[in-house]
Amino acid sequence: MNLLRTVGFGALMLCLGHGAAQAGDITGAGSTFVSPLLSRWSTDYAAKGGEGLSYQRIGSGAGISSLKSGIVDFAATDAPLKPAELQRLGFVQFPLVAGGVVPIVSLD
Repeated sequence: MNLLRTVGFGALMLCLGHGAAQAGDITGAGSTFVSPLLSRWSTDYAAKGGEGLSYQRIGSGAGISSLKSGIVDFAATDAPLKPAELQRLGFVQFPLVAGGVVPIVSLD
């Protein structure tokens, strides 16, 4: 789990252009699913000298809207954007976390 967290955090920092020497505030918004993980990463970022990683769990659509309007540095969404829209907006995307859908049934 530490390796996954380290790789994910490193990928996020690389894409945002922040390194330990340039640590500053990072703001994001979007999917509620990734919120617990980003909360943990926020603690790790602060421990490594970053000023703050702030994430608002407002839903995927609202997160994308916030990114489009420049309110946040990154957004998280449960449904990826289409390649044409990514290119038009100048955005890049990559998976941060994977989740599964599990059916639950009650059998006699």
